[in-house]
Amino acid sequence: MRLRLLIPLIALVVSVAACDDAPGVGLDLVRGEGLVPSGHRELVDSVNTTNGVDFTAGSSGSTTTTPQRVLGGIVQDPSLGTVTATPAVEFAGPTGSNLDGFRGKAVSSATLTIPIKRGYYGDTTAAVTFELRSLARELTTISIRSDSVLATSGVVATVTAGPRDTVLTVSLPAAWVTANDARLRSTSAADTLHGFALAPISGGQIRSIPFGSVVLTAVAGSDTARFAGTIGATHVARAGTPTLGSDVTLLQDGFPMRLTVPFDTSGIPSEAMARASLVLTYDTTRLVTPAGFVRPSPPRLTLVGMNAAGATLLYNGVLFGQAVPSKGKVVFTSEALRRVFQDRRMGRSNDLARLAVQFADFDAGLAALVVPAIGAVRPYYVFTTVSY
Repeated sequence: MRLRLLIPLIALVVSVAACDDAPGVGLDLVRGEGLVPSGHRELVDSVNTTNGVDFTAGSSGSTTTTPQRVLGGIVQDPSLGTVTATPAVEFAGPTGSNLDGFRGKAVSSATLTIPIKRGYYGDTTAAVTFELRSLARELTTISIRSDSVLATSGVVATVTAGPRDTVLTVSLPAAWVTANDARLRSTSAADTLHGFALAPISGGQIRSIPFGSVVLTAVAGSDTARFAGTIGATHVARAGTPTLGSDVTLLQDGFPMRLTVPFDTSGIPSEAMARASLVLTYDTTRLVTPAGFVRPSPPRLTLVGMNAAGATLLYNGVLFGQAVPSKGKVVFTSEALRRVFQDRRMGRSNDLARLAVQFADFDAGLAALVVPAIGAVRPYYVFTTVSY
């Protein structure tokens, strides 16, 4: 068995598809041999948290796990504090039927069109007001974390999304058009427009924006150039402290926090192991949800290893598990998890010290899970062993 140090953490996303494991495979095999399975439950000794990484940038049309939307707005969450999401969009080069004609004349006007979906997170009856800001530098898809501050160079306009609005149309000021005329008509990649961020300044909900459908349209004479969104990123922040109690641990997608439990083999039965699982329960009653207030559903979570120094470990290049929350539980079951426990019990050394649960990278979706950290409902292992 080989545990591999993960550098960089972005490789987690590549390995997700390789880790799907049919939970009953081991049991089917032992039943076929006439063996009798039995279960053993072992509560973890402790639950802790540690800083992780949540990358957020995605590229339009990508077939990887990168998101195809950004989030924008502000929510006064009665349980989790004030949460803000600032989206940013970078544009591709221009398209148009007569770009030579467009580049031959000064740009006279420019319009930004932003599709914005309703009912993502927060008070569905609330409006949201944004400052449209110019980005100071280009976005990249590999270096932007959800807690990275997006550098901007000034306010271009103020725009409000009403609770029923599905499209925002912003006529860019003449001063902005004049200042960016050369960039809009340039043929050099070094001079291209970097894009915009929408900084929320007031409101009560966070909206979803498919950034590949954001379009900047510029007019020069009778010719038009169209710049489509190509890269999107979301910066998230929280003001205030969640009011959940000291007996639980919060995981919220977009905030780079991991829940960790010890990798402890002292309570493992001596019989041959057919399956190993890590089970988390979650408490939806801790999240106060007023009428008209919506929350995003928790997506898939991943399970990775950590050594004593806190570095991320994989099992032979794959995750230790992945699972979608369902009916109050998150259940990680995989062959990698079974093997690492079996190997340690048989005296084979490895560097694994803790197992860590986190939301999938690149999403920053703001879904929340409240996990009991003490008592009989704290996380636990389930070991299925076999005997004749």
